[in-house]
Amino acid sequence: MKYPEMGAWFKKATGPTQSLKVAHKEKSGVELSEEDFNRKQVFVVMTNGLDLRAG
Repeated sequence: MKYPEMGAWFKKATGPTQSLKVAHKEKSGVELSEEDFNRKQVFVVMTNGLDLRAG
């Protein structure tokens, strides 16, 4: 997923007043270019047991 799509999802989830780039910089203290967002992302899912209803 490229930055424009991620930015659109972020605004949909949080409201249109702040960009993903600005929110990331405020939270992490690191400024990324749009090309560096999602470049080396690793997705890890951890669960606490089994939810048989989810299957």
